[in-house]
Amino acid sequence: TLEAGFDPDLYIRRKGKDAYAGALKNSQRYFDYLIERARIQFPVRSAEAKVKAVNYLLPHIQRVPSRIVRDELSQEIAQKLGIDSAVLRQELKHAVANRSSAALKAPVEVQATDAERILIRALTSATEMQTAETHLSARDGAEEQFDPARQARFVLQNERLHEGLATEPLVEALLHSGSNIADVLEIPLSDPDRRLLASILMKEEEEQTAERLDGAVRALRRIGLRRKLEQVQRELQATRGKDAAKLQALLTEKIRIKRALMDPGLVEESGPTQPHGEVS
Repeated sequence: TLEAGFDPDLYIRRKGKDAYAGALKNSQRYFDYLIERARIQFPVRSAEAKVKAVNYLLPHIQRVPSRIVRDELSQEIAQKLGIDSAVLRQELKHAVANRSSAALKAPVEVQATDAERILIRALTSATEMQTAETHLSARDGAEEQFDPARQARFVLQNERLHEGLATEPLVEALLHSGSNIADVLEIPLSDPDRRLLASILMKEEEEQTAERLDGAVRALRRIGLRRKLEQVQRELQATRGKDAAKLQALLTEKIRIKRALMDPGLVEESGPTQPHGEVS
């Protein structure tokens, strides 16, 4: 860009062709200038701001005739704007490659508890091993690495804590995809589930630790117990005055669930034995 108040003709008349050629040689690249403007207008501290910055740049990129150059620009933009979400990167790449006029949209937030989001993040992190603290193996004393995907998979497959929740279809798809997922975006999902996954993966600032995963499991156990208690209450109302034996069984179950809800640990004694290092 030229100094403020100058266009090319005025610059040449005032300073000469050589000065103009030198200014062009040392000037900022056009797209570097646009990216910097986007970062100033939309400080990229959130996913929504990154989407706004990309939408500001899209019309300029789509006027570039070469698809190869557009693809390179999309990669440069993703890097300079700090776009870590694979979903948003893919949407940007698709819009640029096809010169689509449609603006990118931030993935829609859905109603899912923090516990559900933590477990879904864990299921998608098969290759992201993080150690919150030192885990020692009881067998050989060797250091054991915290694997959130393995632990989340074990709990969900054995306790089925996700059944009946809004996230059940997505969790089932992740569980059936296998533990070694090369790219979670390649898993066949419905549009709502894909948007849900995108909204979860875009929140990448929170570290996965054994404590957070354990807290999420306990939270889902509490949710499951409350749902069972509500179901028992409904059955009690429908059974009163009809079947004495069934009524007694339901009352016994109601007492059992209430006692379980009072237990801070919420550990089912009848649950499967967990392998060493799993959350309880």
